[in-house]
Amino acid sequence: MSFLIMTPLGSYTSNHVAVTAIPVTWLSSQGVFSAMVIGLIVGRLYIYIVKHGWTIKMPAGVPPMVSQSFAALIPGIFIGIIFGLASFLFAISSFGSFHQMIFSIIQEPLRGIGGNIWAMILVSLLMQIMWFFGIHGTNVLLPLVTPIWLSMDVENLNAVAKGVTPPNIIGLGFFNIITWGGLALGLVILMLFAKSKRYKELGKIAVVPALFGITEPVIFGTPLVLNFNLAIPFIFNNAIALGISYVLIKLGIVARFIGSQAIFGLPLGFHAGIEGHASIIILQLFLQLVLSTILWYPWFKHLDNQTYKAEMEGVNHVAN
Repeated sequence: MSFLIMTPLGSYTSNHVAVTAIPVTWLSSQGVFSAMVIGLIVGRLYIYIVKHGWTIKMPAGVPPMVSQSFAALIPGIFIGIIFGLASFLFAISSFGSFHQMIFSIIQEPLRGIGGNIWAMILVSLLMQIMWFFGIHGTNVLLPLVTPIWLSMDVENLNAVAKGVTPPNIIGLGFFNIITWGGLALGLVILMLFAKSKRYKELGKIAVVPALFGITEPVIFGTPLVLNFNLAIPFIFNNAIALGISYVLIKLGIVARFIGSQAIFGLPLGFHAGIEGHASIIILQLFLQLVLSTILWYPWFKHLDNQTYKAEMEGVNHVAN
C-alpha cells in the first residue's frame, strides 16, 4: 500500500482517450531499491505502533482473526497518512517522486560506472547483498552494466581478429566466468564431507547442478538467503575471486579473455574454455575447487558443528 502511495500516477493516451494510471516504470527493476527502503520503513513503523499499544483492542470473546484485523486498522491508516504526506512533499520537490530520488542517488550512478575492476567489485557486492535478502541481484543490476562490459568484450574480440592482444582485462565474459555459480561449488563440496546428516544429504542433491553452474538448490536449500552464519562468504567470495583473477591477468600469469560469451549451463571448465586459453580453464578450476572451498570452510565448519550437535541432541532425546 505504501509503495503504491509513493508511486506517482502518469497520464497516457489510449485509443485517443487520456487516462491516468500507475506507470510500470517503478514496478520493474528500476523500483527495487525504493521498494526495499519503503519495506524497511513500513516494517519498523508498524512494529513501533503495535509495541506502543496504538491499536483497537477487542473484547476477549472476539475470535483472534477478527481482533487481529481490527488491530491492524490504526497502524495501517497511520502509516498510509505518513506516506501520503511524504508522497506530496516529494511531488513538489525537484525529484518529483521518492522513486526518482532513490533512482537518481543509487541506481542512476550505476549506469555511469566505468570499466574498471573496482566498479565490477562494487556491483558484485551489491548483487550478493540483494541475493542475501532473497532478491535476484544479478537480474536487477546486470542490465545496468551489461552495455559497458559487453562493449569491452567487443573491443577484445576485434583485437583478437586483428591478431593483437585484447586491450581489456575485464568485461562481461570475465565477470560471468569468474563469478560462475556464485562460487557456491566449494560449499557443496564441503557439504559432501559434512558431519551433519542435513548438509551431507543436501550436498548430494546439489553437487550435480552445481557442476553446471546451477546453485539455487544450495542457495535456497541451506539456505544462504538471510543466513547470517554464512553471510560473509556469500556476499564477499565473488569480490575476492574477481580481485585475485584481475591481479593474475595483470601479472601475465593468466591470459586475457577474448570476450566470447558462453551459453549458460556449460559444465565447469568448459564454460571457461570458450575464452581461448588453457590458463583461463585452470583459473576457473582453481577458483571453484580450491579458493571457493577455502573461503567457505571456516564459516561452514562452524555451522556444520552446530547442526551436528543439534542432531545428536535430538537423537539422544528420542532415545531417552
